[in-house]
Amino acid sequence: MLALTAPPLFCTPFQDTINEETVELMQPYLDMEDYNMESAKKVCGDVAGLAAWTEAMATFYGINKEVLPLKANLAVQEAKYGVAMKDLNAAQATLDEKQRELDAVQAQYDAAMSEKQVRQVDSLPLIFGLMKFDYIPHSSSVRIYQQE
Repeated sequence: MLALTAPPLFCTPFQDTINEETVELMQPYLDMEDYNMESAKKVCGDVAGLAAWTEAMATFYGINKEVLPLKANLAVQEAKYGVAMKDLNAAQATLDEKQRELDAVQAQYDAAMSEKQVRQVDSLPLIFGLMKFDYIPHSSSVRIYQQE
């Protein structure tokens, strides 16, 4: 029984393995006058398919020669992006933690300021009493008694 552990040959990316030497070796055949679709169809339909495939692979190599460095650069940039996103997530976590700490301190500050205002309002009658003022609660008017 045939083991199916290895992928079949046609599943490998053959196009990325075509090199300049292969294209150079194919070029004399591709340049022949009778190496075209019409001649190949006259000989055999299968040969026409093979001829079309070899021409396409030579064309593909010319294009892929420019694309392969871009693919390599893309892989490098994706790796850099992954590292940058990891750093960003760590920085965001630190920022979130510091924001929670700031919110807690801000709440303490707000509570202290509120307490301060309450104590100031509560101490106004005492202050005005010592200064011989008549303090009227919940009013902005203060009358000064003239001493007789």
